[in-house]
Amino acid sequence: MLLNPEFERMLRRTLPDRADRLIAALGEPPVVSVRLNPAKTARDAAMTRDRVLWWHDGFYLAERPQFTFDPHFHAGDYYVQDASSMFIAHVIKELVHRPVRYLDLCAAPGGKTTAALDA
Repeated sequence: MLLNPEFERMLRRTLPDRADRLIAALGEPPVVSVRLNPAKTARDAAMTRDRVLWWHDGFYLAERPQFTFDPHFHAGDYYVQDASSMFIAHVIKELVHRPVRYLDLCAAPGGKTTAALDA
């Protein structure tokens, strides 16, 4: 991916020690991950690449499919969610042993909330 040259110059001025690594990372294709719905039984292993280490139903995809054309997506078999957002489920499962209330300040569109409920 080509960055806007002015943006790249600004990065080099602002972060001279880290700009090259950041620019290289921004040029990589985005990583796509999904969280499988534990209430469903469909497991499409062909679309997965690697398991998310901190959540048993989280997977990285080998490529980004056209989710709008996937009947499993519309059936609720999985939720498209960044792997970092699945970490809340791991924290809850490991550290919370009684009912609690918590505030998710980044709640839209609700993936972390459903991950927390899965935990």
